[in-house]
Amino acid sequence: MSDLRFRAVETDRLIVRPFVDTDAEARFALMREAFGMDWPPERLARWHQWTLSSYESFGAMWQPPYGDYAVARKTTGELVGAVGIVPAVVPWAVLDRPTPENTFVSPEFGLFWAMFRAHRGQGYATEGLRWLVGRCEDAGVSELWAAVHPDNLPAQRVRVVRADGGFVFDN
Repeated sequence: MSDLRFRAVETDRLIVRPFVDTDAEARFALMREAFGMDWPPERLARWHQWTLSSYESFGAMWQPPYGDYAVARKTTGELVGAVGIVPAVVPWAVLDRPTPENTFVSPEFGLFWAMFRAHRGQGYATEGLRWLVGRCEDAGVSELWAAVHPDNLPAQRVRVVRADGGFVFDN
């Protein structure tokens, strides 16, 4: 592996890939629908450009590939959602405070997913996350976390199995 950049991959039904310029409007629509994100267009555009730049920057500097990735149907290319990894320090407080005996800490990773309502309940989040979890394991990530709001019943149905047979997220 030359760096930590995530490349596009095809699953049985999906293509999981970095977002590109032409995904901006669909990505904004997904964030509005899934999270009620009502940022002004200029802020959304800056966020999208930062995401695109971060894929190269994080990878080239051997930093964790935080961010979200497009999930599209293989047959049509239609964006159905997003999966990603985020820093998972809060609310879990999983990093030990550095001490003279423990000067090296590793980041913990939180899983992120959002699917358009029209595409929920079809296993797309699980399929996309399965790829992402595998890629994280390949890169040496030892801990993955997922937290779901108690009222978010569709997200609670997502199940991702690690290579060792354990669940990343299980209610």
